Amino acid sequence: MQANSIAVMTGSPAQLSVAQAKEYNIEVVPFLIQMKGEVFLDGVDITPAEVYGYMRTHQEVPTTAPPSIGTFHQKFKDLFEREYQHIIYLSLSKKLSSEYVTACSVAETLNSQYTDRKVHVVDSTVIASPQGFLALGAAERVQGGKTVEDILNWLKQASQRAGLVGSLESLDFLAKGGRIGKASHLLGSLLDIIPILSVKEGEVCPLSIRRGSKALAAAILKIVQDLIKGYQKLRIAVMHTDAPEKAAALQRISQEVLSGEEIPVCDMTPLMGIHVGPGAFGLGYMFE
Repeated sequence: MQANSIAVMTGSPAQLSVAQAKEYNIEVVPFLIQMKGEVFLDGVDITPAEVYGYMRTHQEVPTTAPPSIGTFHQKFKDLFEREYQHIIYLSLSKKLSSEYVTACSVAETLNSQYTDRKVHVVDSTVIASPQGFLALGAAERVQGGKTVEDILNWLKQASQRAGLVGSLESLDFLAKGGRIGKASHLLGSLLDIIPILSVKEGEVCPLSIRRGSKALAAAILKIVQDLIKGYQKLRIAVMHTDAPEKAAALQRISQEVLSGEEIPVCDMTPLMGIHVGPGAFGLGYMFE
């Protein structure tokens, strides 16, 4: 049996770097990206920049898919055979992908076969950096010797304090992918109306509507400040889909207000970026 017999596992939409996954001993399962007639493993053989560059120059919209039943079965079984007693699998919002349902199906099968071990599938209710922050928090608690019950309870509470706030160049990609959620009423709005959106309770929801792009970064930051008011500990990152200038502006003002340390800027996972389209940017956060 492992010295600490809890494994933390998540999908590539959590945007964990190779270094983070190694340092915190988190297993990351790549999603699939279908583009140019080929199938790529997210984060393994294609980069977000390649995906967004392709989307800007081609009418074809890439598609995504979660890991297969067979992949989940093999990954979970491998961890059991490495003597882990518990596996915590943190999925992206179950309202945005079939990943959660697929993982639950495989977990149910394996849990019936291994009576002394268990896979726990947890809906993070978010995606991208906030999902990664939850995975990192869970892994820290494993390293700190917390029980699986403690960690599952923490994840349930912490997911309510994690989220993302951002803006898009267009709602067209969300509409095409069927992931527009409660923001659907914004379709067909007047030209130059720019929504600020969040993922709330697993759905894409409008938080604010602005006319024109002026001071958009400041508006995103103000919303996040209100959401995290009173925080004692904060994890935060700037994300974008081929919008480096917008991301740099948001990073600059966010660092002045929220952090004495440098706030990381990263390409948003293509699993989200494909559905929001190039030009999106925002803040992912988790606070305590």
